[in-house]
Amino acid sequence: MGSKTRAQRSLTRALALTLGVVAVTLCGTSMRASAVTVAPPVVTFQSAVARRVTYLEGDAALTLATSSTTVTEGTPASAIVSASVKIVNAMDGAKEVLAATVPIGDEGRTTVTYDATTWTLSVRSENYASDEVESYSTTSILNTLKTLTYVHNGENIAMTPRGVTAIVTDASGRMSAPALATIKMSRTNAAPVLDLNGPRDGQTYSVVLTEKERMIGVRLTDVEYACGDDDDVVLASAAIANVDVGSLPDGAAEYISADTTGTSIASAWDSTQKRLLLSNYDSVTNYCKVIGTIRYHNEGSVEQVTGSQYEGGGDQVSNNLKFTAGIRAFNFTLTDSSGNSVTATANVDVQESSRVGDALYDELITDPLFCNNNGKRGKNSSVCNCTIIPPAVESE
Repeated sequence: MGSKTRAQRSLTRALALTLGVVAVTLCGTSMRASAVTVAPPVVTFQSAVARRVTYLEGDAALTLATSSTTVTEGTPASAIVSASVKIVNAMDGAKEVLAATVPIGDEGRTTVTYDATTWTLSVRSENYASDEVESYSTTSILNTLKTLTYVHNGENIAMTPRGVTAIVTDASGRMSAPALATIKMSRTNAAPVLDLNGPRDGQTYSVVLTEKERMIGVRLTDVEYACGDDDDVVLASAAIANVDVGSLPDGAAEYISADTTGTSIASAWDSTQKRLLLSNYDSVTNYCKVIGTIRYHNEGSVEQVTGSQYEGGGDQVSNNLKFTAGIRAFNFTLTDSSGNSVTATANVDVQESSRVGDALYDELITDPLFCNNNGKRGKNSSVCNCTIIPPAVESE
């Protein structure tokens, strides 16, 4: 490209222009020669085909040029003085950057600038009258484009393939057709984050359930629980399953609930599997919000208890609320749209019932011995018909 001297290049151009208009006599007939072909400059990333590369999230800058990248002057020849390289669809905006390096020794004549608002890299170069080689700028721009790189400086990159175009312009103002490089975007998917215990040590959350909580249950996450996904905006599902061996001790009285109001998430409790399943694709925000509403319930099992006898006969029968004491372990599994998942555990310490009160007004309390063994109360009355035992008389 730059091997001819300025004098040789000028002579070649003059000769070509002269031949374009000279009259030629052939077999006695005067004819005008065909005009010289006019063609724009040409730029390629990889010979005559589109350049195809893959960028992995977090990687260093990716080189877009190859050893076969070319810049060719048009016809008639005219020095290439500028190049414009643009990311056609920068899905993540200013996080996506093009860069190129001016060859050593060309810093004074060749410049590179990048406009982050239009994702366009511009290269400009000049030719000096003192240059020994004509069209030096063509070579300088080519060598600059051979250092062209692309990098993404963010996380959770959009997976849409990117297109990068390059156009060169010569001193006559002619522009080349765009050369194309396509970038396939790739990333290593990160699993969601779930810490049921919040800012405290460990990710396992522990809670106690007593008889007092039987109506509303207990939540299975700390109020400051952590939930999210750094590289996904949508989650696929969540499951909260009891991992203890065998059935739940108190049977159907034990279950898990969730509040999915305002979301597209479906909630279903399977007593056989001892599992609450949250399904349907929805945002990370919605799934994490629902995770914070998960509650364990144990309504207890009512058992009949025989108390003291009524006056006139017959057992006093009452009801007692039974809870089977022990730890219930539940695993939370949160799955993202790529199939990666995270698991965390919540433990519920179920306490035995210690309910106290008056059996006449609360059927869930065992009937006490009202008369303290001094007689019996009537069947429909709390009045005791007591037998008074006189104090012992000392003998003289």
